[in-house]
This record gives sequence, C-alpha cells and structure tokens, in this order.
Amino acid sequence: MPLVRYRIGDTGRVMTMRELTQAMRQCGQELPADLTASSSGHFIALHGRTDVVCTFYALNIYPDNIKAGLENPDIEHEISGKFVLAVEQSDGGDQQLRLTVELRPGANDCHRLRERVTQAVMQALRQTNAEYRHLERTQPSRCVPDIVLLPHGDPAFEIAVKHRWISS
Repeated sequence: MPLVRYRIGDTGRVMTMRELTQAMRQCGQELPADLTASSSGHFIALHGRTDVVCTFYALNIYPDNIKAGLENPDIEHEISGKFVLAVEQSDGGDQQLRLTVELRPGANDCHRLRERVTQAVMQALRQTNAEYRHLERTQPSRCVPDIVLLPHGDPAFEIAVKHRWISS
C-alpha cells in the first residue's frame, strides 16, 4: 500500500476485482484477461478533484476551459498563465464570474489587454464547454467574465506546492 503524504483533493474509492469488472461491464467494456487472471488485489478509481471546478449559474467551469483561452497567441506573451477563477454574488443574487490573471514580468494592465483576455476566454469557453454555450445563448450578458490583471509576483499567486485554480 503506498503512503499518502498529503491531501491533494482527489475523490475516488477502492474497488475489488469484482466491483471493477461489474463497473466495466456496465460501460460495455471487458477487463483484459491477463489482468483478471493475475490480480486478486484492489484498484483505486479516481473521479477527479473537488477543488478544481467553479460552479457558475449551475454550470461547471473547469481550469482547462480557462487555460485554453489563456493560451491564445494574441495574449499568451503578456500573461504568465496563472489564474484564479471565482464566482461572486451581488446583493441581488446575481452571479459574476471573476477571473484573476497574473501578468508576465514587464507586462502592464490596460483596458485593451483585459478586453483581449475576455474575448479569448469566452471563445475558449464556447469551444470547450457546452453548458457555457447554452447559458450564453439564453443569457449573454451574464456570461461575460470580470477580468482582473495582477502584476507578476502578486501575493495572490504566491508559490505553493500546488497552485489553486479555483477560489473557495
């Protein structure tokens, strides 16, 4: 049994060979014969991380959805790629998607760059997230993220063991 040294937020469970075989059959798959013949141990089934999804108007936005936008050639030379995604709620109950992005050394925050980041992220969300596309079709004004650009080295992006992409 491997040692677990720290909590990284993964969710999952330990499965027996029988449970794994049943789960695979429910998905229309069979385990390889050499695995079923040689293994009497247990298996770990990981389902994902609990701290890497942002729920916005009941839809899930994942860090990879945002990363795809920040890798846009039009902006990637001005940002570090680090970001924190959060949902803020107004007194009236409306939600606002806030994306805080770290600039590269020497890059400056300006309205034009914030607009380019907004457009790149929204385009990536349209391409990678069907729930976002649906929300944008039905309520377009609510889908525009609020972009905050912070200088390189800002305490919001301090170096840690693992960067936290989603604000809690």
